[in-house]
Amino acid sequence: MITPMSRRSLHTLKAETDEKNRLYSIEIFTKVLYENAVKQASTSTESIYRFEVGVFHPGVTSTFVHDNKDDILRILQKLFPDSLVEYKKLIKHTKPMQQHVYYDISTIDQHLLPHITGHTIVDCISIDWS
Repeated sequence: MITPMSRRSLHTLKAETDEKNRLYSIEIFTKVLYENAVKQASTSTESIYRFEVGVFHPGVTSTFVHDNKDDILRILQKLFPDSLVEYKKLIKHTKPMQQHVYYDISTIDQHLLPHITGHTIVDCISIDWS
């Protein structure tokens, strides 16, 4: 059936479609994070799941995550109500023959960041159930 469209409806159609697509992308992304965290909890003793923003994930850019982090975190906090869900800036340090070690630098003065050398600085979404 063909639906009549008013001028007003036509003017707002693009914005409504963009918002529906944004919310759908957030839903898919948070589902992936949920599944990864649950999988980690069922297969590992590590009690913090970290998603490194900017690491390749189909359809997800660091800009998308940054622009939508409030909505993403709100959904994850509902999915993991008694866990600590945060968006953090971390230093990722890899020791030879060991897993990555992360150091939280979220509260450091932003002017000091350029002086941190020799390590990789990453933005992460973390879910901590420890």
